[in-house]
Amino acid sequence: MMRKVWLLCALVLILLSACTTDKPEPQTTIQASETQTTPYEATMTEPTMGTPLYPTPRSYAFYLQESRKLIDDADPDNPHYSLSGDSSDYAWGTSYVMTALYTAYRVTKDADYLDMYATVCHNLLSTLADNDGDGYLGWGTGEYSGGSYDEFAVHTGFVAKGLADFVLLVQSDPAIANRAAPEGTLGELAGKVRHAVDAHLIPAFERDFSKAFGIYMNRPGSGNYSGATGEYSLPHNQYLAMSTALYTMALVSPEKANFYTARADTQTSVFKGWIRHKDDGFINWNYDNSFHKGDHDHVIAEDFSHAMMDYQAAIEAYHRGNVFSWEEISLFADNLTNNMFNGDYDNVKISYAVSGGRYADYSGEPYLYNILLSPFGEAVWPVCEAGWGGRTTDAAYLLAWHPDAPAPESFSLTAPANGADTVNPRQAVFMWMPSKNAADYTLEISKTADFAQLVVERPYIAAVGAFVDILEPHTKYFWRVQARNAAGETVTSDVLSFTTGEKDAFEPKILTFSYKAGDLALTEGQTMRVYLHRTLMAEVPLTAGEDWQEFSLDLTEAIGYSNTAGIKISLYKPGADAEESVLYIDDVALSGSIEPAVDFSAEVGYIWGAPIWYARRSQSRIEDGDLLLRTPSQDEVKIFKQYISREVKANESFFDIGFSFSK
Repeated sequence: MMRKVWLLCALVLILLSACTTDKPEPQTTIQASETQTTPYEATMTEPTMGTPLYPTPRSYAFYLQESRKLIDDADPDNPHYSLSGDSSDYAWGTSYVMTALYTAYRVTKDADYLDMYATVCHNLLSTLADNDGDGYLGWGTGEYSGGSYDEFAVHTGFVAKGLADFVLLVQSDPAIANRAAPEGTLGELAGKVRHAVDAHLIPAFERDFSKAFGIYMNRPGSGNYSGATGEYSLPHNQYLAMSTALYTMALVSPEKANFYTARADTQTSVFKGWIRHKDDGFINWNYDNSFHKGDHDHVIAEDFSHAMMDYQAAIEAYHRGNVFSWEEISLFADNLTNNMFNGDYDNVKISYAVSGGRYADYSGEPYLYNILLSPFGEAVWPVCEAGWGGRTTDAAYLLAWHPDAPAPESFSLTAPANGADTVNPRQAVFMWMPSKNAADYTLEISKTADFAQLVVERPYIAAVGAFVDILEPHTKYFWRVQARNAAGETVTSDVLSFTTGEKDAFEPKILTFSYKAGDLALTEGQTMRVYLHRTLMAEVPLTAGEDWQEFSLDLTEAIGYSNTAGIKISLYKPGADAEESVLYIDDVALSGSIEPAVDFSAEVGYIWGAPIWYARRSQSRIEDGDLLLRTPSQDEVKIFKQYISREVKANESFFDIGFSFSK
């Protein structure tokens, strides 16, 4: 039995996140804050008021020519083209090249890009080594740990993403599998690449996954976080880098697809939970956050160069069809163009920190993965194009969403094959060949051939594959894909059909606990909310009384293949200030082979092993073996708000308690 928990006027935290530093380039440190309250001493550009007309862009032909430099001006012996064996080179050079080659090939279908991509992948495999003796091949660097070899999740994640994209290209177009590649064919190389990621690059970091916090952590004893040797949480961009690779690997490794998507969904959900919605309508988040009482206190504002990595993971989650919606991704685009952008198309700069605002330090540039936000905000591409600084990799992204791109050309669907009759309804993978000139795609699935009612409609997929896990068993479906250029011209594939097979049966996972409201008067309309990985699953009205009540919620489908479940129970008081309301929770359990990873003990204000954080270590106490959280002062609530990402408004109460369950 779990011990009784008192939730006073209350908010309960579950998966939280923090950090390890590994930055692509030196940046000025900005302390975490909701907004910058004073102007910087450095030269500042005032944002231009109003909405300027978009300037005339450079031509499509110009960016087509610039993209060719990925081939014509490339030196495969350059360390950034994957021969150095140094993971820092690979993350902050090679991975950008791979994403650009992937984009350039799928947009132009110029086989020269594909051949160069194959060379890069081959070189990467040739430099794999088990330098740290952990039994897994990988790459590392001494760049961030005083010359001592170390392996970083962020480095491996970004490179693994580029490798996975290569495999996806080859699998999506069987006609290219026999094309020559270094030491064999593209198909053979893709097989080797897939094995390296499946068997080495991802498993090497699985030991660092925290079931309590839902992210990859800093490896104890490594030099990752400023030489620290404790178990610290990673910065958001570092564990999210692994998520970007996991999402794509789910498309090309069907036997591991459900595990990969479950792991990636959990991590991106954690990140999503840290995003703050400000009163001005914009969003804000930090570079890192503290997850537990013994975690690092190195919490700083997210900067523009790492924010683009966060965007990329969120976009991949959207492609996968979970965690982030189109509307939620569009908030990143809106923040970039209307809060971070200085408004000057003749001298484009964006704020260093994502908090932006009037007194921002406009020292950043909207390069690389910022451009991937183009489908989610009208002004993104004009801002990024006007601010283009000559990066060849960026030219490929700008080419993809150029408004003057030619019409997309016809293309074919690859998988599932027409008439397939054993498609797994929980892990259906859809692939199609690239459509020349297409920026992105819309996947449509229906139970009827006329597509009158869509089961799946997923637009703006900037890839040649998608994962779907919401289909019904033993059901016939029809599917098609629409290719689109940035001007809105489209071409639609032929319609194929398939039938699903048996649906994997999950062991029931039923959340149960007892609860009662305290003796103190409750605010009218007060409710108890229950979350799974920060997603609201149930809301129950509360009334004061002495009797315990039983709560039960079936989370079987929601947890799915995941081997972790972060549960948050919240006392929710819309429109109310903090008061002495009390909610009692007891006997929390989750059935189905998932055991609680926490108990109520350990240090005051913290449940060891569980994702609970209370007002930045404010006062609390243990009484009769129970954890008692008192109502914080208004000043504490104000401080606490800086470390919590919720959809709540400023005048709602702030106490929850979190439970982590794991197999």
